[in-house]
Amino acid sequence: MITIMEGRLKSIESSVEIFRNTGKLFLQVDGSNNIIPVDGMNFGLFYLASITDKLFNISPSIFIHFLFSSIILISIIIIFYLLNLFFNNKKIFITIFSLNLIILIYIFKKIYYLNIEYLLYFLPPVITILFVESIKLKQIKYNSFILYFLFLLYLLCESIKTYSSLGAIIYFFVFILFENKKKNIIIFSLIFVFIFSFSNLINYTSGKIQKKNYYELFDVNYEIDYLVGASKWQAVYLGLSYISNAYVDNFDDNVTSKFLKSKNKNYKIINTHTHEKILKDEILRIIKKDKGFFFRLMSAKIGTILAWVALFANISLIYFFSFRLENYKKFGILLCFTFYSVFPIMTIPVTFYITGIIGTSLSLFNLMMIDRQFQNTLKKIYFFFRLNNS
Repeated sequence: MITIMEGRLKSIESSVEIFRNTGKLFLQVDGSNNIIPVDGMNFGLFYLASITDKLFNISPSIFIHFLFSSIILISIIIIFYLLNLFFNNKKIFITIFSLNLIILIYIFKKIYYLNIEYLLYFLPPVITILFVESIKLKQIKYNSFILYFLFLLYLLCESIKTYSSLGAIIYFFVFILFENKKKNIIIFSLIFVFIFSFSNLINYTSGKIQKKNYYELFDVNYEIDYLVGASKWQAVYLGLSYISNAYVDNFDDNVTSKFLKSKNKNYKIINTHTHEKILKDEILRIIKKDKGFFFRLMSAKIGTILAWVALFANISLIYFFSFRLENYKKFGILLCFTFYSVFPIMTIPVTFYITGIIGTSLSLFNLMMIDRQFQNTLKKIYFFFRLNNS
């Protein structure tokens, strides 16, 4: 069964149970059986799981399995359909589709027991970039369906993982800008701003609802300044552990907890606004004190990211620099790589933080394979070798 991290699933299950009993959203039970606000996580899955449980009496674990299974299945069908538009040779089409499927399975297996949510960094660029190319064919039958699916996928991504779809949206936006149709630019600009702010909007409104619900249950406001949404500075702090150093020795919440306890005698939980400031100040102090360490750390992370790009983009990197690739494609791909590099640079460049880079690399490979000019070059090479061997 497809699931998410055990700690997150327990929080969602606890929140759903409280909603079932009290009608109050975004609260959970802690280890001492006290009702407390949900902290340090985006609220998308909490809201969807609570509503699904109320309407259909479906448990959070079943809902999450169904949600991600549906996303994966629909995504595979769309990728199959879009790739098929570009190939007359069915053998080549099956080969390229199989490659996409193998990489999807590889990522799925790598993050299956860790955090399936990180698949939401991989799918948007792969589908979006293929869809953008298919628009120019002007023969796509299911244009509206795919566009609606992408829009819903973007919203879902942003409600679960902040900015996870933004790299793909940026590529789409670059295409619209280069197309230079004022009406489309205005419409897509409004959509872009809406999706960009969607995660923050959800967290803001959910935080207000959460605070109101807690007060209605206990007639007091909670004492701790709980952090609404994911902790950015904790991720950056633990990301310092990517190379050996004297400051952070492991990518583990317990390391953060130990440090914060030494700085705050009133420590209760990690995810508070107070602790965000403490972590931010500590990171800036380390960078200021040890610039050599910071340079080595960034070099190691960027070097690892480039290695991932080389592995999955492969020969398409030669295509990127050698062939007459359209400007919007080059610019869009570079922006995608740049944007999806932010997450592994903030944290550590391992599989689940690098899925956006893998998705963009695969997209570049797909762009190369669907390029008619490149296909003609391949035919000439194939004909040359066949001629020499005959």
